Amino acid sequence: MAICAWWGGYTHAMFIQHITCEIKYEGKPIFHIDSTWYKVKNDFINSINDKCINLIEKNRLKEKFINIPWDTTIKDEGDYNDKYNSITNYFVFDKMLPDNIEFCDIMYEDKETIYLVHVKDGFDAKVRDVSNQITISANRFWNDFNSGSNEYLESIVDTYNKRSSSKIDKKSFIDKFKTDREIIYVMAFKSKNGKKPVDFKITKSKSNIAKYSLIQCIQDMSSLYQLKIFDIADV
Repeated sequence: MAICAWWGGYTHAMFIQHITCEIKYEGKPIFHIDSTWYKVKNDFINSINDKCINLIEKNRLKEKFINIPWDTTIKDEGDYNDKYNSITNYFVFDKMLPDNIEFCDIMYEDKETIYLVHVKDGFDAKVRDVSNQITISANRFWNDFNSGSNEYLESIVDTYNKRSSSKIDKKSFIDKFKTDREIIYVMAFKSKNGKKPVDFKITKSKSNIAKYSLIQCIQDMSSLYQLKIFDIADV
């Protein structure tokens, strides 16, 4: 897979650092991520497609707990997340941002695993946003919890209890993470090509930013927690 950083004579200003976009220049796609322009070279498209397909297949979420269809009655991510409210073994933490860090949108637990699900509508440049959310959350939780601190989890419960009519018992919630259960993060997006083979979805997608971000997120998470991938359109 070949890409290169490319400045192309662009004048830089502070605001451009926060722009993620993809355009064509001289007939070839270039994209902007993290203050850098990348110009596609050689067999980039085939290579990034192959790598993305392989990583999704390898890390696909097989458990069936994300099981509510995202139909036309659902307006946005928040509306979808709310569908899991009040269901046993699910907790919805959407838009709850202690220290401006979102723990997850939906948490699901079974006897062996705690899943921390981050939800995004679309397989496009917004995948960059959810990738950042996942790695920031995982790093904060990893550093906090492995240092013996419960501060971050406590702040999550405090935020939840302030905003929700139902309350979470702080001690029992924190104790969930002190068992032998595995913690797994999940990137759950809703593509426009549901119930199709993964290779079809990826090759039809025109968003190199989404593919690049997914690959990078899986690599960044390798030293922290498992990351599973799920397309909600498959429900």
